[in-house]
Amino acid sequence: MKKFLTVLILSYLSFTINSDSLAQNQSDLENKKILKVGVLLPLSGQFQDIGESFLKAIQLALYDLPNKNIKIYSKDNKGNALDS
Repeated sequence: MKKFLTVLILSYLSFTINSDSLAQNQSDLENKKILKVGVLLPLSGQFQDIGESFLKAIQLALYDLPNKNIKIYSKDNKGNALDS
């Protein structure tokens, strides 16, 4: 009887540990489904207005999409291609 209880407890613990790792793997898969888009824009300098307009247009387009797993990463090139 003692062996049976030991085996029962150990099997229960192994199933609970495996189910926790399965839930963690599913959350990792959800994080991997995010599409990351980098945008190089003139957010300062001579063409600042154009760069801000492009960034707002991109954000507005993403707002209209049903897929919320898209992230935009913008970088300022200061209106000069050589400084980026």
